[in-house]
Amino acid sequence: MSSGYTGKASVSSAQRWLPNDRVVVTGDANLNGKLTVTLFPGGKCEGTAVSGQKYEATFSEATSPQVFNTSNTSFFVGTKPDGTAGGAAGEYSWKVEYTDSNLENPASHCEKSNVSITD
Repeated sequence: MSSGYTGKASVSSAQRWLPNDRVVVTGDANLNGKLTVTLFPGGKCEGTAVSGQKYEATFSEATSPQVFNTSNTSFFVGTKPDGTAGGAAGEYSWKVEYTDSNLENPASHCEKSNVSITD
């Protein structure tokens, strides 16, 4: 008795991480400033930034709080959609800077992530 199958199917997967960040800017008055969010390899927000991973937003008389999301769709840690190698696993960090023309500027903020990929 034949099963009706003509061959075998298989699947494979390779994990990847598409780094993005969410930033909330708050103030005790309307926001009038510039937000810059930059991705760096390593955990210290220093050195050469990841190419294409600098995002900026400008607020003008914006009510507090304001939420900003980065929109990375091109820098992959692990494998790229075509299966080729992307950025290496390890530490990455987002440097967040905000300057305001009317409010006291906060210190820059460094957010660190450690990426480990196990297939």
